[in-house]
Amino acid sequence: MKKLATILVVACLILAAGAAARADDLLPPEWRGQPGTTVQEWEFYDPYTFEEPDGDLYYNPYGTPSCSMTSGGWVNQEGSGRRGILYGNSLLDIEGTFTIPNDPDPNNEKLIRVQVTYTGSPTVVPSPVIRASVDDVYYSGELVETVQLEKRPSVDQYWFLDVYDITIPFNPDTEKVHLSFVPSGTGTGYLDQVVIDTYCVPEPASLALLISGGAGLLFRRRRRHTDRCRTGADESTRQ
Repeated sequence: MKKLATILVVACLILAAGAAARADDLLPPEWRGQPGTTVQEWEFYDPYTFEEPDGDLYYNPYGTPSCSMTSGGWVNQEGSGRRGILYGNSLLDIEGTFTIPNDPDPNNEKLIRVQVTYTGSPTVVPSPVIRASVDDVYYSGELVETVQLEKRPSVDQYWFLDVYDITIPFNPDTEKVHLSFVPSGTGTGYLDQVVIDTYCVPEPASLALLISGGAGLLFRRRRRHTDRCRTGADESTRQ
């Protein structure tokens, strides 16, 4: 019952956040809202600090996520619906490290999904590089999908959403997600939003316990049914 209540609370929080979130959250993981999950969003609204999540998607009961970010600068394009945008060029790339506290249970593995909204100069659109690390051991992000978003005002270029999945073969209580956005040549890159979901996947033993418990209950029910049938047959024989 307690587990069900936790699921309902988490689901309500995520749905409430999602109602106000930007449409860039297009490919959330199917496990979002399950026990052992977190979600955090950076919109970069404040030009002076990006340390804590500032987006509407935010649920992390295990601690406060943080971000350390370097870039060439910050611009405001509120008229286009994108208020805080970081940019980088050949002189200074966009690089960031997101530290995500997590469920401390030593479960089987950690799943991470990262959604990044970005664009570039009309001729060059650099692609983000996403990795995760635990104790200086790195795990590469796999590009799942690239979605073309709206066209930029007065510029012959579009915004894009890249979706990455990362699997860590154990469950750390904290991991770091690294973003590197490196424009090439004289091009300029722009970063608007980062959404990070994490999931502490339960141990197979826990799942096996649930299955075995269900099987045991089914066996007991069948046994009681068999005993009743035998009792009825014995009474018929005596008559």
